[in-house]
Amino acid sequence: MTSAADSDGLHLLVADSKNAYAWKTVTVLTEPQLPADTWIGNSCVMDDHHAAVVYAPGAKP
Repeated sequence: MTSAADSDGLHLLVADSKNAYAWKTVTVLTEPQLPADTWIGNSCVMDDHHAAVVYAPGAKP
């Protein structure tokens, strides 16, 4: 699992050996009421089916 941020939100991606480790977007975390140039966040894998994620709107300096 990894994450990537842009103006749409924080994208969580996973890759599975069964699919030749091709990255697939699982979800995009965002808050539509909060304007952001980009999103920032951290994540960690809890087990095969769960991750802990924190995210917030960011602004480019």
